[in-house]
Amino acid sequence: MKKIIVGLCLMALLISCERIVDFPAAEHGRIYVNAIIGHTGQDWINVNVSKPAFGSESAKAEDVVLCLEADGQPVALERYMDHSPAYEGEICYLITERLLPGQNLKLTAQTENLPQVQAVTSVPETLENVDISTRLAVVDRIESGSGFISYLKTLREFKISIDAEHEKEEFFGIQIRKKTVIDSLGNVPDDRWNVYKEYHGVIQYESFFVNLKHKEINISSVDMEMVTDFEGGQMRVMASTKEADKNTVTVYIEPYYRHLLRGSYTNNIMDWEIHEDYEYNVKVCRISPEMYYCMRAEYIKNHSNPPVYLGFGTASYIYTNVEGGLGMFGAMSSYDTGWFRID
Repeated sequence: MKKIIVGLCLMALLISCERIVDFPAAEHGRIYVNAIIGHTGQDWINVNVSKPAFGSESAKAEDVVLCLEADGQPVALERYMDHSPAYEGEICYLITERLLPGQNLKLTAQTENLPQVQAVTSVPETLENVDISTRLAVVDRIESGSGFISYLKTLREFKISIDAEHEKEEFFGIQIRKKTVIDSLGNVPDDRWNVYKEYHGVIQYESFFVNLKHKEINISSVDMEMVTDFEGGQMRVMASTKEADKNTVTVYIEPYYRHLLRGSYTNNIMDWEIHEDYEYNVKVCRISPEMYYCMRAEYIKNHSNPPVYLGFGTASYIYTNVEGGLGMFGAMSSYDTGWFRID
């Protein structure tokens, strides 16, 4: 009992210790830029100005002058007036020229009252010679709860191989979508078909299984953890591993199979049947280091919790490659398989 009382006293003493620490607080706003070049068919840059902790606003997003260069040559920008801002005061500029893989980009921004900020990135090379194989794989999945429980589970494995750039670390993002396909055999009555036809063509993003230990090869637990939200669905983000002259990434999803929804039979002979099947679409993105480290920082922030609560909040790490400002200026290139079925 004495040990418990002494322990509680020591903990109370630790929590009650206070020290006033001076820290620098911004007295003026900072320019914020956000852009992912190659993300969509139309490239854009979002701009805003953060509010200072003390003092008054010294500038607004409309006051920011943006300059974009590609391989040292100026690139024309045009304000997009129909932009729906994610944050108050945010404005958007469209990049009116097509930026090419391999180009080195430099973005600068400034106002009369705020110092210039800058960010650089490079547009990743176009993905070519992408090989995708799939199979059913038996894995150990580890769940963290009251303890670690390992159990075998059959999952759908996608192994993606991409031509490697030697002596260069590369980063990739993978998204998989599933589309429901409803088909039939025989002469299906309209009232039966109408019940199921509305599900035909429904598209969903797949969720990825993480924290896996493969039964045949070792997969880094760190590499298997990073799943982020991107464009309304999950994206597996990872650094590649080298296999000979290939970059290889492997992801796992829940397996789905063609199955019977409804049928009618006379004397064990089929009159009609309605089946549900699936088509898949795989999007492979080569992403710039800036985009990777930004996603990694967001993942760490969202998944970090202090082991013991002592009145302190979780330390947050926010990545930015905007020198003197805030935000992220990155780029990506994508490869899309189109829709396909798995036999």
